[in-house]
Amino acid sequence: MKECHMGYQDFHKIKSIFSDKSFTVRPKSEPVPKEIENSCAGDIFSALVRMRDGCEHERLKVAVMQALNHFTEQEIYQTTLIVAKILYRDKKIHSAESLTTFNYALPICVIGYFLGIPQNKWENLVTNAREFFKCIIYNGDRNNITNSILASKYLYTQLNNSSGILLNKLTKTCLVQGIDDKHIVISNAIGFFFQVSDGTTGLLGKLLIRYGKSKEKNGVKFLDEILSNDPPINNTRRFTIENGNNPIEKLMTLTLKANEGTLPFGYGNHCCPGEIWGKTIALSAFDFLISQPIPDLFISCYQWKNSPNTSVPEFITC
Repeated sequence: MKECHMGYQDFHKIKSIFSDKSFTVRPKSEPVPKEIENSCAGDIFSALVRMRDGCEHERLKVAVMQALNHFTEQEIYQTTLIVAKILYRDKKIHSAESLTTFNYALPICVIGYFLGIPQNKWENLVTNAREFFKCIIYNGDRNNITNSILASKYLYTQLNNSSGILLNKLTKTCLVQGIDDKHIVISNAIGFFFQVSDGTTGLLGKLLIRYGKSKEKNGVKFLDEILSNDPPINNTRRFTIENGNNPIEKLMTLTLKANEGTLPFGYGNHCCPGEIWGKTIALSAFDFLISQPIPDLFISCYQWKNSPNTSVPEFITC
């Protein structure tokens, strides 16, 4: 497969690619990574709205957006505070590394709360959600396949036995769009974990870094600066067929940050439906953490997560 990187100077071209339906989120020859075909992970992957194009994507995207938009920013903010207090109480932040663990866990647990996952299962939920993400982010890396498939089975079982308000709302909005397949509903509920994972953790980490440098508590101001200049999601991919005597599929890596601006939540038909959730969870978590007696030392040293498309700070001991 031919690869092409669209850099800063191509920003307006990138926006046009996002709006061009001939560019797809998966290669037509491999809609599901071969490594997870015919597995629970593959079945979930193929049902995710973010991995679909065309009419199927459009109807499902409407259902997903309606389900997420049912909840107000205030509801999301207050629920995040509730979850943050529980996590902080159960797992004290006693080091920079434990702060990083908290930052990764919180967005997943907030979604788990809305989906009806009991508190006593949150730890396993976080472990399995992050394990499953690997088959999406790394496109089925063989080193992660077995664990990703096992994790997908755990997540599917939990959601299949759940009846949380967000899951119920997604079921109803899917029905309105003529989608009555429970598998699609459960798969996209699992997809919510991914939508608020690294992006939200990255926002939260960068908010804390700015706070550590300035001691200002203006999270809204920091958030605007981050999204305008340094969003945690750096790039995304699209596939197209390059015509000629021998048509070949081409992979394009598209930057989301350029001199002309940023696209922190994507653009066009595949823009992220969880924008409000990600921003609100990050702001609420930031407000909670800066109200706690967390030493400055915990946010003074950090490294960047090893990731092909994100910039997520991981706090470490200096």
